[in-house]
Amino acid sequence: GGGAGGMPQRASMAEPLTLGVIYLLVCLYALTYAMQAPALPFVLSNLGAEGSAEFSKLATFFSAIQLVGGLAAGPLKDRFGGRALLCVSFVCSALCYGMTGAATTLSHLYLSRVWTAGQHAMMGARTLLVDLSAPEDRPVLLGRVYLAYAVGATLGPTLGGGLAGVSLTLGAYVAAGLCLAAAALCALLPAGAAVAAGKDKGGGKEPGAGGAGGGGLLGPLAQPGVLGLLMVKAGAEFAGAIVQAMLPVVLTEHMQQDAASTGMVFSFLGAANAVVQGVLIGIFTSRFSEAAIVRMALVGAAAAYAGLALSGSLVQLLVVLLPITLAAALFGNVTSSMLTRFVPSSMSGSIVALDMSVGSALGIVAPGAGALVLSRGGVPALGAVCASTFLVLALAAPVRAHKVD
Repeated sequence: GGGAGGMPQRASMAEPLTLGVIYLLVCLYALTYAMQAPALPFVLSNLGAEGSAEFSKLATFFSAIQLVGGLAAGPLKDRFGGRALLCVSFVCSALCYGMTGAATTLSHLYLSRVWTAGQHAMMGARTLLVDLSAPEDRPVLLGRVYLAYAVGATLGPTLGGGLAGVSLTLGAYVAAGLCLAAAALCALLPAGAAVAAGKDKGGGKEPGAGGAGGGGLLGPLAQPGVLGLLMVKAGAEFAGAIVQAMLPVVLTEHMQQDAASTGMVFSFLGAANAVVQGVLIGIFTSRFSEAAIVRMALVGAAAAYAGLALSGSLVQLLVVLLPITLAAALFGNVTSSMLTRFVPSSMSGSIVALDMSVGSALGIVAPGAGALVLSRGGVPALGAVCASTFLVLALAAPVRAHKVD
């Protein structure tokens, strides 16, 4: 691991200010985003939209803009550093929410979403932690980033709903103000690695670093182990994404749950994920190697999804969703950490952008695929497809401990 000359000072568990500010920013990012959820359907209705159809179109537009912006954000981080990406993310968020509050037509609302191309605070936080942390600390630190996000995402809807009771636009304006405050808070952070070609390791070029930002977005794919691990992640995240997309349908149509019960299930899963991210990931990473954790997660997910195929009641579904949540968190955090160790630090932004873009792209196609499987074979087919996918990955996945960091 880790190099000397030219690298920013590594953070450790004993540096609470830097880590605390990063986690606070992530929490604010999730909070302000989640604050929009309760009011947005009513805002759309007031602007003349046709209910859920227009809501779906706006969500698709948002996802597409985010995907394009995310692919560009990685190389930009490699040139300017994680702190700059965080600051830009919050300024763009403030502009988006401010324009949302001021929108008087649907066109204005869609225009506000153009700013979401720059909303990549999670990427900024993750890459900044990669730049400032020792490799062995990364799985735990990255897990706490997701824990901070979960806290904000849990509190946001309640706060946003309360503000919407006063005024539908108040939540958007409050969120914009909080984002501007968060942008100013970024000044407390170190810059992170803004690496020109060969800046690391005392001026010599790193493997594969062919220019500012380490060869651009696709540069990391030339590094050993990266493409194979990304393909494994794509397979695993696709299987998880189709279940996540279809879970509301499973609960309401196949388990006959009402809206309140469905919300409670998601709150239960959110709490479980927070425990996994905040506690269990640290326990696993302190006792097992990364490769062993990945194998365990794949095998565990295969078994859990097989259980999903056999689930016939809500209680049975909740029982199998717990190990699915654990496996997904372990797999996601550890493989993300591994990817950052497979590349030189000049490519940290690009590799995180590629990693996150896999999930973004799958999020666009997963609902259709999940709906097709569910319509053809119901919950048993959904569980069987996912269990088979994870079993194949567990048997064939090329998981190695190679690293460049």
